[in-house]
Amino acid sequence: MSDKKQLGVFWGEHSLSFIETISSNASKLFNIPYPPKNGEQGETISYSPEDTLLPSLIQDHFYHQKITASSINLSLPMKDIIFRSFIIPWMQANEVRGVVEFEVSKYIPFSIEELSYSFHSLTTTENNVKRLRIIFVAIKKNTLDKYINAFEQRGLQIDVIEPAALSLIRVLSIKKLIPIDQTIAIIEKNESSGKIIIVDQEIPQFSREFQIKLGTTVKPESDPQTKILRFINEARISLDYFNRQQNQIRVKQIILLTPTTSEELTKKIEDDLGKPVIPINLTSILGDNAGKNMGYLSAFGSALANLGGPPTNFQFSRKKSKTAFSLGSTTNRLNNYRSVVLTLFLCIPAIILFFFSSNKLLDNPRIEEATLTQKLGNFKSFSIESLNENSEKLKKELLTLENIRIKSSISHFLSIIPNLLPEGTWIKNFLIIYAKPSQGIQVNDQQSNIKDTLSLELSGFAFLENTQEQFRLVNTFLKKLKDTADFSSFFGNIDLETIKSQKLGSIPVTFFRIKCQ
Repeated sequence: MSDKKQLGVFWGEHSLSFIETISSNASKLFNIPYPPKNGEQGETISYSPEDTLLPSLIQDHFYHQKITASSINLSLPMKDIIFRSFIIPWMQANEVRGVVEFEVSKYIPFSIEELSYSFHSLTTTENNVKRLRIIFVAIKKNTLDKYINAFEQRGLQIDVIEPAALSLIRVLSIKKLIPIDQTIAIIEKNESSGKIIIVDQEIPQFSREFQIKLGTTVKPESDPQTKILRFINEARISLDYFNRQQNQIRVKQIILLTPTTSEELTKKIEDDLGKPVIPINLTSILGDNAGKNMGYLSAFGSALANLGGPPTNFQFSRKKSKTAFSLGSTTNRLNNYRSVVLTLFLCIPAIILFFFSSNKLLDNPRIEEATLTQKLGNFKSFSIESLNENSEKLKKELLTLENIRIKSSISHFLSIIPNLLPEGTWIKNFLIIYAKPSQGIQVNDQQSNIKDTLSLELSGFAFLENTQEQFRLVNTFLKKLKDTADFSSFFGNIDLETIKSQKLGSIPVTFFRIKCQ
């Protein structure tokens, strides 16, 4: 069984990458470039699984490469993979799936019924409270069906479908290139794109792909220094984002995957990101035949799916394992028949007696446990600390809702102001200040008990050709506010807090701030 051939495939941006393995060794590798669309030459567009040319392309290459495989292991690009990480309260393993299906709806814009998904749970402790970190990986079912149909049209069965990130981790794990006792970042650099996967104990915690193209008008080989700087900057952005989201683990080391080793790039990453870098090139893993196609690594990893590797199993589809039963020879079964029957007759009465007596003893505790479990519902596995924390959180949310102001007279005053502004003056900003919450106060026009809690700041500018007259405009506006009954009866003080000359660009204006309280 260990010498059985396996065929791994990676669906890349510009080509399909195939690797045939025997045991853990790559025996044959080839790729199928996608043809340009609409007869265009030059730029190759990412190929769709629905393209009708694909089955014939695969068939032609299988014939020339002498591939006889009838099944494959498929590694899917991360652009189609939904990767999320979130925390839930600690609970028993048989309860986790239901909670994950409910909780993940907060983090994805799709219904869980639309997805084919897998997840892995990790126990963590924060402030002496046990929790579960969920690593959730999914793909839309209709997208997955398109990938499956593309190969089934060629008559290929798909045994394993998994994210490319897991395939890549498996290669490095089997080759013993990943330190198990450290959190590491695997950073892969291609010609026009990059990828970062953060791994802790061989389990992916974060994954992101990014482009490092300089634009469609710039040739890929031009301006390499700018591309390197952009590549490093994208890696830094990814690490910073992960550190903000995850405060319990930190990346200690970087594994840099490139087609060929670059001492200059390794040194720049070490200097800019401040972490030791282990450079690994494609040739050191797959030999010279791999060229510069980094997709071969993911294809290789998917081909090795049956050999173990990471402790996680983010497979969207897998071949069902078969269970074999051994019944022994017919002669032995006949010789043992009498002794088996005799043993059954002796044991059955004892088993029945034990069953009824034990059931009677267990009935009451079972009823009590079932009643209590029904009352507690999903809260039965919550710790006291977790319940107290949730209670405090709900109290704060309730207080916030109770303090929402539901009525105010401010709209009336704002509607009056435009008619009071002299020509040449305008309001730039206004600030409405409530000194204390309303507590659901009812407001009327004659007498309001929010009168002492509301204040209004008006900031703006005045302009006239004659700059000496600009101050007069402000004073006119102030006087109109004080002479307006609605303002003077509601606000006890209407004061000019600030007035000064300044320029907007090259135009001299007068700035003012009036406070009504």
